[in-house]
Parts: sequence; C-alpha cells; structure tokens
Amino acid sequence: MGGDGGFDRGPEDVAVLGREVAAAIAAERRHASAGPSPIAGVTYPVGSGDLWRWVEQPADAVLSAFVAGYVTAGEQSRARIRASLTMDDLYAVLLFAQRRGFAAIRTGDARLAGEAFDALSAIDVERVDWRDVVVAATLAGYATGRAGGVPAVTAAGAIRRAEPQLAEILTEAAVDDIDLAETCGYRVVETASGPVLFEDGYERYAPDRELAPIALGIAAVVEGDRTYRVDGLTIAEDLPPIWVAADTDTRIGAALGRVTGCVSISGSPLPVSGRRPGDHFLNVWLVEAATAADAALVAGGAGRGGRAGAVVLAVPVGRLCAVLVGACTLVGRPPFETPQTLARFQPAVSALLA
Repeated sequence: MGGDGGFDRGPEDVAVLGREVAAAIAAERRHASAGPSPIAGVTYPVGSGDLWRWVEQPADAVLSAFVAGYVTAGEQSRARIRASLTMDDLYAVLLFAQRRGFAAIRTGDARLAGEAFDALSAIDVERVDWRDVVVAATLAGYATGRAGGVPAVTAAGAIRRAEPQLAEILTEAAVDDIDLAETCGYRVVETASGPVLFEDGYERYAPDRELAPIALGIAAVVEGDRTYRVDGLTIAEDLPPIWVAADTDTRIGAALGRVTGCVSISGSPLPVSGRRPGDHFLNVWLVEAATAADAALVAGGAGRGGRAGAVVLAVPVGRLCAVLVGACTLVGRPPFETPQTLARFQPAVSALLA
C-alpha cells in the first residue's frame, strides 16, 4: 500500500524485505547466459499483476507458446533455455504463471492451473525472489482444488522438471485445502464479473452490508479521474486512528473500535506532470460503523489529526464512511491535493455509499 497505509516497519524489517531481492540480483550478476533468450522483449504493462481485476494481455499467448515448447523439450534443451532467460524474462514467466493461476480461479479451468505450474518449472529460483514463486504456485494449487482437481497430480510434471529447490516449493503448494490468506495473504471475493482476489488484512470483518462491491466502485471512480492508478485493495483492514483523530479523541476511538468491517483502496499517481508514483498517494478506507452516529463521529475526526500537510476528506452516508487521504511521502513536501481538489470525489463516493 502507498504511504501510511497502516504498515509500521522499522529499519530491521526493511532490511529483511530487501534481502531476497538483493540475493536474486547478485545471482543474476554471477549467471552466465547460455545464449539469446527465446522470450527477449516480452513484457507486461503496469497493472497486469493486479489480482482484483482481470485484463486480457497479448503477452499471455506468447508465453503460453513458450511454456508449451519448454515442457516438450528434452532435459538438456530445457537447461539451456532456462539458462538463457534473463532476470526480466524470469519475472515475465512468473507473472504469466500468476495470471494463469488467477484465470483458473476465475474460470474453474484446472488446465490453466496446470499451465501455471508448467511455467514455474522454467524458473531459476536463485535469480528471483522465492516468495513470488510461492505466491504463484499457491494460486495454482488453490485454483486446482477449487476446480475439483488434485493439485499433486496437476503439478506432478512440473515438479519432475524443476530443479530441487523449486521442486520443493511446488510440492508444498500442490496440496489440498490451501488457506490463501494464511499462505500468501489473499482472500477470494465474489463479484458480478467473477471471483477476484483482495489482499487480506487479517482484521475482524463482519459487516452487515458487503463492502467489496462498493470498494470496487470507489476504485473505478479513483481511476476514472485519470490522476491515479489503484494498486491495491485490502479486505479486513483497519482504518489507522491517526487519520480521524481516534488516537486523541476517546469517543472517536470507541466508535472506531466498534467498526464491523473495513476495506481499503490504495492508489499511486500516474506519472504525469512530473509526479513520481512513489512520492504521493491517495488511500481510501471504507468502514461500516456500528451506527450512523458512530459513522458521523469517525467522519468528524477527519483532518483533525494525521500527518502535517496531508489532506483528509470523510464522506459519511448512514452507517458507512469513506475516508480519503492524499499525502506526499516526502517529509516537508505538500501533496498535490488540496481540500478543494479532493472534494471532487465526494459526489461519486456518496452515491456509491447510499
């Protein structure tokens, strides 16, 4: 999530988060290529890894053909192909595998999950972040079981082709009764266009009105403004108390403690007008309060606390309240939003909450 999305990490945690990536980069530098890559230049546009929506991509067909050829090649040929792939190529294959697993969840087609496992068998796990492999493999295993298949059977060929460390990851993912939230932090959300995946914040979530469709509507409003790209949706989230003065006002704190459910939408600015995506963020928290009075209390705290320079707008409707926060991640620099500009979202958000 962008900005102050509720994650509190110290220097030690940041170092841990970067360790796997640093190790992969070092392995890539040591790697000796076996020749030109058969998928050189095949890339996906930004957003292709979003699991809360499905967008068709031409690269899928190219990589599907590559995976089919890799699977049918002999062992020595597969070794040469794998060695020819650059780190960028490996991540393209990883993203293809993730997308195939996601597609299998949406369609119930276990063959797509099998193709995800086959794609993963081409990965040199030392030259990528192994956690990304775990996520893609877990989606494939989950999709197989959801479709009525047997994950261990679906993944058997990929496990045989994989190198030992990778085979171990695939074997652990090819099990029945996978808990997506526990394993990789996602929750399946049913929508009118089919199942999608939200990140799971692991907090209490028992709203009387389902919030996910409203959150998807807010995401569409944010992106329809053509200023931001939504890069994450999280269910069972917490609204950080700082944005509504719940950390200093006991009445608001009590109202926030009675919230029945919260979903968050995180957005980064599009790279226009000199705005760098990592420098600013727009986050929206959608909460269902215990009562309309509690929702009004939460809304009344918006803008009374928070970080200096951040812009906060609350939109309460009945028991629901959306809290929009625009801020700059750089200390001492203001966001490009103002209270007046952020108010442009209020009418559409109010309509969705009604």
